[in-house]
Amino acid sequence: MTKIKFDFVLGDVEELLKETNFRLENIEKLLEFILIPPDMKKYALDKKKRMEKRGITADSLNRY
Repeated sequence: MTKIKFDFVLGDVEELLKETNFRLENIEKLLEFILIPPDMKKYALDKKKRMEKRGITADSLNRY
């Protein structure tokens, strides 16, 4: 019975870490947009659009 509780707690911790990582990545992207020159903002947005056209999403990159 202790093993089941332990696995359950580790699963919760893993989910919380994934959520935290996702939020930190979003904060990082926002900071990049704030701190980089305007030309780089356009480049980053264009890059994101190209990746979306190819079917590459942030979720698919975060799985690994």
